[in-house]
Amino acid sequence: MVIYWAVVNKNNISGDDIQQPIETLRPVADQDDVNVSLAIKNQYRGITKQEFLQASQLARDLEKKCRSNIGQPGCITEACPTFPFGFDARPKGHTEELVGNNCEPWMRRDVILLLNQLVKPYFTVLEWSSGSSTIWTLPRVARLISVEDNAEWASSVIKKVESMGLSHKSEFHIIPGTNEGPEWAKSSTGKFFVDYVGVKLPKELHAKYDMIIVDGRARPACLHRAVSLLKPEGGILVLDNSERNYKRDYVPAYWPRFTSIDARPTETTVWLSQLPSNETL
Repeated sequence: MVIYWAVVNKNNISGDDIQQPIETLRPVADQDDVNVSLAIKNQYRGITKQEFLQASQLARDLEKKCRSNIGQPGCITEACPTFPFGFDARPKGHTEELVGNNCEPWMRRDVILLLNQLVKPYFTVLEWSSGSSTIWTLPRVARLISVEDNAEWASSVIKKVESMGLSHKSEFHIIPGTNEGPEWAKSSTGKFFVDYVGVKLPKELHAKYDMIIVDGRARPACLHRAVSLLKPEGGILVLDNSERNYKRDYVPAYWPRFTSIDARPTETTVWLSQLPSNETL
């Protein structure tokens, strides 16, 4: 396992692929200077739109059945307590019928059912925040990079990853917030997360992530950057707690979207990246 402890810089974004204020960034699919040959584009191909839409309908249908009987086959994607790496139980009202158990992502049940269909063993995944989503995702993918601001929490997640024997597929960046910074990097905690948003990532993975999960601090800014980091065709973008009033117009309107049936007790939204209609693979 690779673990990075950040020396935070409150004034500048540290990621090599962010060299300008976050407000000026554009989705990779809209950049005039991204002219890639067809052969190179083909390596970016991911989940198809048809696959995404079919999986979305199956997730909707199964979620309705699971609400009436969570014990039905296919409803629980990772059983607890037999799975030994779970986290503490969910708050009152966050039942297994509605959200993941403590061995699954703390997201809506329908979104977990969707991701369980779409996530592939070859995936490279980036997540802002870590926890039960980490231990659920890691066995299912080839590589997972996690960005966490809470060192104590990160330590507990890292121990679980180590006990699973999956450290070789895991990378942690521990980047706390600062007391000063630009408004776009401000979190609801009152801290600023410039270096957290601009975490330094492998250059070779730029615009090649198969899935990115935004579930941590400064989510609008992370969502903005995620659009450029995700593979331009067939990548999965997840925003948890999307019932909150997060700015999300960075995500192209033409990307297919799946949103939880309702926002009680929480909502999760999933997008599938697509090139503009005038560009094809």
